[in-house]
Amino acid sequence: MSFAAPPLVRDGALDDAYLNRIVTAFGIRRDRVIGHQWVDNGPGWAVVRLPTAEEVLALEPDLSSS
Repeated sequence: MSFAAPPLVRDGALDDAYLNRIVTAFGIRRDRVIGHQWVDNGPGWAVVRLPTAEEVLALEPDLSSS
């Protein structure tokens, strides 16, 4: 069994304003972001890459600021 995800409707790097909203909401220092991009195939997903899995697991988002 397999399936194909819908095609991307948006890709490429996040703009600075949107990236700033993400790092603020997740309490990430901007200098810890080593990559970011849209992976939006409908729901508006974005990806931010951090240096370690431990940093990702330690995130405590405050989504009220987004």
